Amino acid sequence: AIGNAVNKSNSKESNQVAGTYYSSEESGKISFVTGLPTVSISAFNQPVTSNPTPRFYFDSPNQGGLWCYVDSDVATTCTSVFQTRSLADGIHAFHVYQIVSGVQGPTASFTFTIDHLAPIITNLLIGPGPSYSASWTETSSPGTAITFTCKLDSNSAVSCSSPFAIGALDAGSHAFTVTGEDVAGNSGQASTTVVVSAPSCATGGTCSVGNTGPGNGTVFYHSATGFNCGPTFSATAGLGGGLCHDLEVAPSTWAGLSDPTLIWSQSLSNVPGIIDDSLNINTHVGLGFMNSIAIVLQPNGITTAAGAARNYDGGSKNDWYLPNIAELNQLCKYVNGQPWVTDASPCNVWAGQSQLLGFLDGAVPNPVTGYYWASSVHWIVDPNSGPPDVMIQNDQGAMVMYFDGGSKTAGYKAQLGYVRAIRAF
Repeated sequence: AIGNAVNKSNSKESNQVAGTYYSSEESGKISFVTGLPTVSISAFNQPVTSNPTPRFYFDSPNQGGLWCYVDSDVATTCTSVFQTRSLADGIHAFHVYQIVSGVQGPTASFTFTIDHLAPIITNLLIGPGPSYSASWTETSSPGTAITFTCKLDSNSAVSCSSPFAIGALDAGSHAFTVTGEDVAGNSGQASTTVVVSAPSCATGGTCSVGNTGPGNGTVFYHSATGFNCGPTFSATAGLGGGLCHDLEVAPSTWAGLSDPTLIWSQSLSNVPGIIDDSLNINTHVGLGFMNSIAIVLQPNGITTAAGAARNYDGGSKNDWYLPNIAELNQLCKYVNGQPWVTDASPCNVWAGQSQLLGFLDGAVPNPVTGYYWASSVHWIVDPNSGPPDVMIQNDQGAMVMYFDGGSKTAGYKAQLGYVRAIRAF
């Protein structure tokens, strides 16, 4: 019950003071002043009820002579408690007056609304992640205020309104319920379920070898412990400001129908800033990015191995590079189906035509000897020196790897070799 319209006649507790009746269930009062028969009704906060037959309690120091009616009904003599007839939803008015010694006092009236229809919540939708939100619409009696509560899974319900920000959700199935309640106490509810898939490797989830990576390449190497990476070969260049854990290789069509054949550099001079990691196939995974930047800055453009790799932007990523010899060793093992044992274990298996990812080797007709450039430098024998051989440290030589068994050696920087870009993350 709302105001002086109450539903429980057996729980009324009255206290008559100075001709005024009070009810503990009422938010207001009807008072009868002695003398001239006057009825007054105090203000009420929420004159709305879902009870179609509300009861009105009243009292007077003068006995009898009370007349009650609702809306335009004919007034009838009444006593407290007065219960209305069954009323339809809508706005109504209760009236009461008193006749004392033939004199009719003024009429006291109370306008109230009957509403027994629950709010109808429709179009409950959960917006897309990763930051989820809920929206809905509701219908109710015109002018009726609705309060909403929202509940996610087993969490406590909270006050809400549409749209409602849910935030990030863990992978799995989640139940969302919105409840609307009007001032009459009627409530309606709607529920829905949202299923959140675990992020894939390509969308930031955990990666495994063989997955499609964030750059639309193929993950060929995974390290649970992590490794240094990035343009400065640091421990903070990976996702989230930490180590990198994965290497992905570009598809065979990254630069055309197949891997391009390019020179290593336009200059045969030494490249400042490259660490000579040619003999450390296990310790410098992740170093190729820093090496590639140094090669491009020499300068070397996109017609060179490192320049073409750095120019690639697969998956809208700008951190592709020419792998160093340690990274080529891991890649060679993957494409030939050789199980990984340690980083140091050399690639020594040849899968022939069963190689993955379209890599080219010496068994396939091609214009070069079938090796792939690394961003690592290495000494090379000067063919014009005559015996004894003269070693040229780092100037004209760079590391190459043959994918038909994993042999690695040095090649002339001005010679053509295959190129495939990779990236670390």
